[in-house]
Amino acid sequence: LLGVGRTTYFNPRSTFLTFKLLDLYIMKSTDPITRVNFQLVGIVAAYISSSVNETQVTPIYEHLYSTDNAYNKQEMID
Repeated sequence: LLGVGRTTYFNPRSTFLTFKLLDLYIMKSTDPITRVNFQLVGIVAAYISSSVNETQVTPIYEHLYSTDNAYNKQEMID
């Protein structure tokens, strides 16, 4: 996630919020989190934090690209 934050030029507040959201999800989740799901949750957290803190929201396709297109837009929205 730090690499994604650097390549998309997140401000430090967005990076902190991304980790905070990820941490809250892990604490509240009742389902086991697999590595595949963990990456998806991470990019969704990054998208949400960029929507909240950035003046220009990073498009969804850039977040998907950072995962080597392991997911599609629908998986990210669901």
